[in-house]
Amino acid sequence: MKLKSCIKGYKKGTHRAIPPEETFKRVNPKLPAAGVTQVLDITGLDRIGIPVFICTRPTAEEGASSVYKGKGT
Repeated sequence: MKLKSCIKGYKKGTHRAIPPEETFKRVNPKLPAAGVTQVLDITGLDRIGIPVFICTRPTAEEGASSVYKGKGT
């Protein structure tokens, strides 16, 4: 992997080189290779409204987590 210089953009209180939707579009085809079978937006499960997503990796090796979560905008 080679990182390149780029201009950051600003989106809903965060600094990003590309919008979150574009990030997901680029990553989505690679999820099966990582064993990820499901990505869910669970933001609405509480009243705070902080964006939270979880992904499921049912074939994770013993001792590894099979459910991951990410918070932030």
